[in-house]
Amino acid sequence: MKKIAIIMEDMRLGGPQKQLIYLLNQIKDYQDLNKYCLILPTGSKRILSKFINVSRFNIEEVNFQYLSKKYILSYLLNFLKESIILKKKLTDFSKVYLPGGTSNLKSLLISVLLKKKIFFHIHDTRLNKISKLIIFLISKRIKCVFFASKKSEIYYKKVFKNNKKYILKFSFLPLRHKRKKKISSNFNIGIVANINPDKNIELLIDVIKKTKSKKIKFHLIGNLWDTQKKYYKNNLNSFKDVKGKMKWYRNVYFPEKIMRKFDVLICTSKYESLPLSIIEALNLGIPVISNNVGDVKNVINNKKFKCGFIVNNQKPENFISQINHYMKNKSLLKKHSINANMNVKENFSILDFSSKINKYISN
Repeated sequence: MKKIAIIMEDMRLGGPQKQLIYLLNQIKDYQDLNKYCLILPTGSKRILSKFINVSRFNIEEVNFQYLSKKYILSYLLNFLKESIILKKKLTDFSKVYLPGGTSNLKSLLISVLLKKKIFFHIHDTRLNKISKLIIFLISKRIKCVFFASKKSEIYYKKVFKNNKKYILKFSFLPLRHKRKKKISSNFNIGIVANINPDKNIELLIDVIKKTKSKKIKFHLIGNLWDTQKKYYKNNLNSFKDVKGKMKWYRNVYFPEKIMRKFDVLICTSKYESLPLSIIEALNLGIPVISNNVGDVKNVINNKKFKCGFIVNNQKPENFISQINHYMKNKSLLKKHSINANMNVKENFSILDFSSKINKYISN
């Protein structure tokens, strides 16, 4: 039995990290458990213990320095040290699965040097030119590439010309649809986004500031990481102007409880592949209003299960118009709510995702 190392250099909870958690929860068979080893940043066991039984898995922790403008010098200085550590940990493994995409650049390079069979899972639609060139230069050494969306596949079309390629969308165990009876008289609009430029928080602030109805309440679930504080300080001074209209939840490990009270989820992002937060919302029967970004349009305009609206330009008035449309048309909201859950059940099952991962990696 050939062993597989799963490496994630950054365990700050975002889409790829949560997808890995959903995948791990589906691994039941002892033989499958035994063939995987998780190589994760220091402190990951503590984070994972909130979601899975960590004692079931072989987990190795490495003091990874993740790549960012703030820590680029530290990243380079630690590269050799971490390379030596990873080389030792990968000795017994023939295959490496990198579910963190381009944030796993260091592990990707080391795996190439060690001549491992590499399975690379990409979730983004934007990358700096240097990193993109590096990946292009070593692309022939990557056995298989998974894309979280068609948009990601198109973006990396020239990088991965001759690789095996598959689209594996974010997925998890679908819930049975049971919309709770609405108690609050407020119309609750949810946003799930960490505070970074790709999420276009400036547009979100404009939407909140220009919303006139006092019945509409906004709820933001998102972290502000150290590497994003400069952006927050320099670009989001008007954040304080919407504090009375928006409740901000930080360091939330289990957002489902908060999300259940959303009537609608909105996505103002500039760059996305296919946000996990949108699929999570649909799974809870929450319709979505989103910018035309990534593969979102194909998901919520599904012919069988339409479950939201696309805003084709980045004007706050158009988001507000669709929010008001839902607030006034409760029958449409209910219909899209039911469709949302059915859409996930048919198209985003972790059982299907897990079987495909096993099939592609095992071959």
